[in-house]
Amino acid sequence: MKKLLFAGAFVCMALGFSACGNTLYCYELTATVSGVSMTQYIWTTSNAIDAAVKQADPTGTINWKYQKVNKSQSDCVSTTW
Repeated sequence: MKKLLFAGAFVCMALGFSACGNTLYCYELTATVSGVSMTQYIWTTSNAIDAAVKQADPTGTINWKYQKVNKSQSDCVSTTW
């Protein structure tokens, strides 16, 4: 559980500081470890998510999934635990 929370926090931080060439959208990002999931909605690019996931979880022990959702930037800054 600690690993999941740490990785989630790191990904959010990395996404905030990354810049990529593709368009910004709202993404639903879900991380799962040992049956425990955490979902966050993040306003970013898909390239930024890919880069942040590789940095946060280089061994691939966390199952990461993301998809673009139809939310505005102001609606996208919410987190669901």
